Amino acid sequence: MIRHATPDDIDSLLVLEARCFSYDRLTRRSFRHLLLRGHAVTFVATDEQAIQGYALLLFRDASSIGRLYSLAVDPRHHRRGIARRLMRTLEREVRRRGRHWLAAETRPRNRAMRRFCNELGFDEVGRKRRFYEDGVDAILLRKRLVPGGSSKQPRP
Repeated sequence: MIRHATPDDIDSLLVLEARCFSYDRLTRRSFRHLLLRGHAVTFVATDEQAIQGYALLLFRDASSIGRLYSLAVDPRHHRRGIARRLMRTLEREVRRRGRHWLAAETRPRNRAMRRFCNELGFDEVGRKRRFYEDGVDAILLRKRLVPGGSSKQPRP
């Protein structure tokens, strides 16, 4: 099941962060802030017992883009379609909010994420220099969600 995350999920989200990431982890304070502010939405994939994954999406008021801020699936639940279901949920949310694009960033060495996004129809559109805490660049990924209108990509 996929549902909206709540502040009651923060402890579980922190455990998931620790299992999935060795750097650039979200903190309790960051999760609380993002769960309670209006321009972010977080979805969790759950079974009867635990959160198996989450996806966090950001919006800026004047932008036509929804930005994937973080996506994590418990390694014990990989290869079960959880990330794909979370991404489809994000796409629906972006469209529901009248946005035309879904954007993401990933490390150049994260071949699994790059391949996954490519399979979902994302294009690699550029780089953000020194994007991550450790100074590594990010690969910019974009997917057009709404047909028609300008085919011009929004600025990174």
